[in-house]
Amino acid sequence: MRGLYEVFRAIIRLCLWVYYPKTTILNAERLQFKQAAIVVSNHPNTLLDPLFSVMKIHRQSFFLANAGLFKSPVSAWIFNQLYCVPIQRPQDTNGGPLKNDKSFERCENHLLGGGILYVAPEGTSYMNRCLRPLRTGVARIVLGAEQRADFNAGITILPIGLNYEKPNHSGSAVLVNVGEEMEIASWQRDYEQDPVGAVRRLTLALEGRLRDLTLDTLDESEDALVHILEPFLPPAPDPAAKFHQTKTLIARLRRFQATDAEAYEAFVNQVGAYDAQLTQYKLDTPTLQQSSWSPKSMINLVLGLPVFLYGAINHIFAYGIPVFLKQRLKLYIGYDSTVKILAGLVFFPLFYFLQFRLAQNVLAGPWPWVYLLSLPLSAWWARQYRFLARTWIKRQRWFKLQKQDAQMAQSLEFNHKAIQNSIHKLMMA
Repeated sequence: MRGLYEVFRAIIRLCLWVYYPKTTILNAERLQFKQAAIVVSNHPNTLLDPLFSVMKIHRQSFFLANAGLFKSPVSAWIFNQLYCVPIQRPQDTNGGPLKNDKSFERCENHLLGGGILYVAPEGTSYMNRCLRPLRTGVARIVLGAEQRADFNAGITILPIGLNYEKPNHSGSAVLVNVGEEMEIASWQRDYEQDPVGAVRRLTLALEGRLRDLTLDTLDESEDALVHILEPFLPPAPDPAAKFHQTKTLIARLRRFQATDAEAYEAFVNQVGAYDAQLTQYKLDTPTLQQSSWSPKSMINLVLGLPVFLYGAINHIFAYGIPVFLKQRLKLYIGYDSTVKILAGLVFFPLFYFLQFRLAQNVLAGPWPWVYLLSLPLSAWWARQYRFLARTWIKRQRWFKLQKQDAQMAQSLEFNHKAIQNSIHKLMMA
């Protein structure tokens, strides 16, 4: 099974590299640890969160998983083989008592044997950037395991903040922010004096660590506001700087609200009106900020069209079937990326094989192999070209609006500049 685990990990790394090429890991050296540990993260993107959290850990990891995945004998066998430990949540028992004692004991034994366990302590996945209160399971497991070893097991908790640019869009940027480990042995005295209180306090301490490692907004409305305002921030030299810029923006907005609630409400209304205008005309802030269209972009748009069409036609089934399945299954939107990746794992190799076999029947010499090599390259360009074309289309819409409705265009520009000035003052305060 260890060999199977390594095969799965290699496949997952390849998939994440293909689907999320703009992934940055901060403090990656903290993932090279040797002691027993529970790796924890926030939970904005369902099944992808554990994969991003453990993909660079070179040791085998087990996963605490939703007990609902183990309902049938077949799925229970599969997830047990995939190193998953079932855990019940209140929604799994319809409000009845939770029966997790055996699972907790299994986790403790795994840690006492020097193993690694991944847990998403929020319990449920939410896409917006807002950390929910953590469940106490992580604290109960690590403190229980350390107590059995007289607090000499050396178990730690490693917090990881997962920050997705767009959780439901594969290809968007991901920042994996690895925090400092939390040593559990230091909690011995606290736990011995007050076990229940120690569990609660350790959970709160872990929650604080995760809030520092993530873009943590108060609620969906604040998250939506921050998403609108992020393009107004000055260009950041790297993903880490961009992360800290947004963290600062969130803090300044809250201070603005606390010090002048009336002015803050007027600002929020102005931003809402501006966003409504953008939505109405299918525009975005970067389009208004772009002063010119570079000759290089125009050349790529014109000369790259045949390659795009070649890639799109050759991937109409390999790419189209996962998209169709995502729409047909009508799952929670947070599963979009997971479904596309899992379906892509099946259909891309399948259709590449079928297309290669067809090429062997109609082409001679090395050309079938040349054709096979062209498929992933043309798929990569098709994705790049799609982004370039969307940017150009939005720019054409903006030019059209300026010609046909100058008053509305001036209103958009006025609101854009007003918000830009407000953000500048806010960030400089």
